[in-house]
Amino acid sequence: MRNCFLIVVFLFLCLISCKSNYTRIGDKNANYLPYYLKINEADSLYIVGNYQRSFEILDSLFKKFEPINLEGYSEYKTYIRTSVASNNFNGLKKKVKKSFVNYGAVISNYEQDSILNIALKKTGFTRKDLDSFLEMHKKKINLTLRDTIEKMIEKDKSVRGKGYISDDKLREVNEENMALIKIIFDKYGYPSHSLIGYSLFNDKDIDLGAVFLHTSVKFKREYLLPKLKDYSQRGFCLPQIYAGVYDRLLLDETNFDGSQLYGEIKFKKLKLINESKVDSIRKSIGLPSLNYNKWRNEELFGDFYKKLNN
Repeated sequence: MRNCFLIVVFLFLCLISCKSNYTRIGDKNANYLPYYLKINEADSLYIVGNYQRSFEILDSLFKKFEPINLEGYSEYKTYIRTSVASNNFNGLKKKVKKSFVNYGAVISNYEQDSILNIALKKTGFTRKDLDSFLEMHKKKINLTLRDTIEKMIEKDKSVRGKGYISDDKLREVNEENMALIKIIFDKYGYPSHSLIGYSLFNDKDIDLGAVFLHTSVKFKREYLLPKLKDYSQRGFCLPQIYAGVYDRLLLDETNFDGSQLYGEIKFKKLKLINESKVDSIRKSIGLPSLNYNKWRNEELFGDFYKKLNN
């Protein structure tokens, strides 16, 4: 009897320990820096065809961190692809369902992608199942907030179109958006993908990055950057967002005659504060190396990407 009691206590302690070692997005003391770095590593391994090692990294990572599924990287989709490519089918049905319910996966991607199609067939899910999963995903999204953000971005773009640009109109829109940013952050926190969904939900732009760049120097320094640094560390927003706003602040303060720290503002003539150490500086906040995205796009999209950037 005493032995049974000790076993129960031991199992309970193990359960508590496992929970305490698992980091969820938004946890008060969450630190997603190791997550971003591991995603960069797994992503590069997947691109060069080392599916087994990429799977191992992601499988281990998702046991420690709640997956974010970063826009542009889609690490959870990579997790499913590498599961299939390396013949690690354990829990595949649960993973595929999660990709729809939590991350709003696109059905046509599963139908047209050869590896994802294998995953889908192995689950036995019907079109009706997938539609119900996506309906569950839709119920998770704050559509009112999403609509507000879509309109903020549309307005930001509309005053920066071709032809005459009114300084007064620019200032008016920037001030409106700064006020809305504060309202949104105060009421909801950062409008992450778990809150408003992904761009593929309705193919509308929901990336506030450009809106953030167009805020005032004072707003960036005193309000926005401290918020974004915290949100990035806790898994709500990409470190690229924080780095871009930080670099833009440095440039705004010098009328674009100064240097960047992270190199996130992509103008060829802009200088770096420390070019020889820029990759280690970027790594310190979870960013990949400065030239990683160029290499990544060339590997994934080949000549099409090269033509666009020549």
